[in-house]
Amino acid sequence: MGARIRKLYRIDDGVSQAYGLTPSQHEALTTAYEAGYFNQPRDTSLQGVADQLEISSSAAGGRLRRGLRTLVEKTLYDHPPTEKLSANY
Repeated sequence: MGARIRKLYRIDDGVSQAYGLTPSQHEALTTAYEAGYFNQPRDTSLQGVADQLEISSSAAGGRLRRGLRTLVEKTLYDHPPTEKLSANY
């Protein structure tokens, strides 16, 4: 199985733009990561992440889910998700 280039990015495009993240999704993901939200066991709760971002836990959860969905879509799939999946977001 050979390698195939799907897309090229310039370094100055930035990581967020390269992976399709909005600035708020990038901020939520990096804040959660740095606070240990993705550790097992977690070092902080969703509310802790939300407090650092100065937003509600519902808003923080939404940003994390949308950001993670975008990262999975852009890095693990070479085709758009099905309409059925997209309709849920």
